[in-house]
This record gives sequence, structure tokens and C-alpha cells, in this order.
Amino acid sequence: MSTVRIKTCGITRHEDARLALDLGAWAIGLIFHPLSPRSIEPEAARRLVERLPADTLSVGVFVDRPVSEVQDVVDRVGLRGVQLHGNETPEEVAAISASTVIKAFRVGEGFDPGLVDEYQCDLVLLDTFRKGKPGGTGETFDWAVARAVADRRPTIVAGGIGPHNAIAAIDAVNPFAIDVSSRVESSPGVKDHGELQRLFEIVGL
Repeated sequence: MSTVRIKTCGITRHEDARLALDLGAWAIGLIFHPLSPRSIEPEAARRLVERLPADTLSVGVFVDRPVSEVQDVVDRVGLRGVQLHGNETPEEVAAISASTVIKAFRVGEGFDPGLVDEYQCDLVLLDTFRKGKPGGTGETFDWAVARAVADRRPTIVAGGIGPHNAIAAIDAVNPFAIDVSSRVESSPGVKDHGELQRLFEIVGL
């Protein structure tokens, strides 16, 4: 049995969140980035989170928003986690108050694994760099880089992970968790329940 955790991101519907949690998801991700096709409004997110078990690790994903704005959404929605997915400074990351703070890094050519050491956060997340797109590319990156980071810090690996390559990603990186989104969808923000179930079966949760 695998001990890796699964974060199911880009959640916009209660039924998708509920299934992910029933299957054994460690966390669900709610995206508060208006340019994302998986974006959710704070009020809709609040209603969704209210219907989930109280111990759910609901993670709000933000891209280059002021700390005060992030904190306001966290408090209004009732989020337990925050994922900062932009160019936030170490000081901005340290200023966030949540039970779990995740700093995301986009990995492209020349990425320095030592960069993650500058940030005080609970977890780091690695996603694929693509110019002009902060995340949700559906593309993988060099997992050898992810392994180098995972050897330094508890790491979540994202970017194009789904049933077809989840085990390969886990074997290559030995991550704290994998993050899945586009590869378990029927359309942006709508999870494919069959693919989601297949993923959890393959990973062994």
C-alpha cells in the first residue's frame, strides 16, 4: 500500500470534493485566480466548504494577491490551507495565517532546488513552468529536479499527473503528496469520477 497522499485540486463542485474525500484524498484545492478555468468565487467556495466534514483540509490557491486579500478569503470561506502559486516573497508567505501553508514553484530550465530553502512554509509544491500560465498546464517536468527538492523539504509534485503516470511520479520523486487536477477531469473544473476512482485504486489508497 502506498503512503503517498493525494491532493485533488481545481474543485468547483461539492460532488467532486465529496467523492475525492470518500476515496481518501488528503486535501482538496479551491482556486481563487480569476484567469483560471477552474476558478471559484469565495461565496460559492464557502457554501461548498460548509458541506464538507469539519476536518477537511481545504486549500485555497492564490496567485500574486495581497496578503490581506488572501487572509480575508481564508477567513470568510473557512479554509484550513493556503497555496501561494505566484511570485510571492518569503515575507509574504510567512505572513499568512493558516494551518497549512504551501508555497508553489514552477519548474523550468535552470530551476535551482535551493530556492525552496528561502521560504518558511509547511510544504512546497512543484508545478510545470509554462510562460504566461501559473499552473494547470497538464504537462510534466523533470522529476529528477523534484526528487532533489523532496530530499530537502516535504514536497507535493504536480503537473500532468493522472492514472497513467502517478506511480511513476511517486517512484521517481518520493513526494509527500501528489497533486492532480486536469488529468482527472472531463472538462475544466469538472472531475471525471471514473478517472478519479481509477487514480486512487492505482495509487493504492
